[in-house]
Amino acid sequence: MRSAILLLLGFVVGLAVAKGLTRETVTLFAAILAAIIGFFAYGWQRKVDRSEAVLLECRKVYREFIAAAEQLLAVHCSDADDPTKDAETARYREAYQSLMIYGTDEIIAAAKPYLMQVVRYTDPEFQDQSSPQEVLDLRNKLETLASMMRDDCNNAKSRGQSI
Repeated sequence: MRSAILLLLGFVVGLAVAKGLTRETVTLFAAILAAIIGFFAYGWQRKVDRSEAVLLECRKVYREFIAAAEQLLAVHCSDADDPTKDAETARYREAYQSLMIYGTDEIIAAAKPYLMQVVRYTDPEFQDQSSPQEVLDLRNKLETLASMMRDDCNNAKSRGQSI
């Protein structure tokens, strides 16, 4: 796009010099060229703004998912009669649903086994069978997932593309 604009600018200047155009004609060409440049620059800037907005929303979704997952584990590792278990489970499910919308295929694929293990771990029927090793395994999977999310956001920004 830049090369096309520079080519057009060079053409206008060359034409003005070759034809000995009047100052008014050159001014008119310059105004038209400025309008064309503005049109393309505006479109490009809108695309960049949309990409940035999607990236910010994606980061928010990732952050909320990790926070909800951590809180859910904390609640289920603590007192068995904690009244916030249902609320934290609902918060986690909502964060997971957002992740399904904004996450890349790789992140969703990595989140599914984690989700299955969390569902099993938080099920009251299996609560007695849970071990400290399972909690450690869940935390390790969550750290891996968080690392993938961070890489996804960094790669999307470096590519200049939306997620």
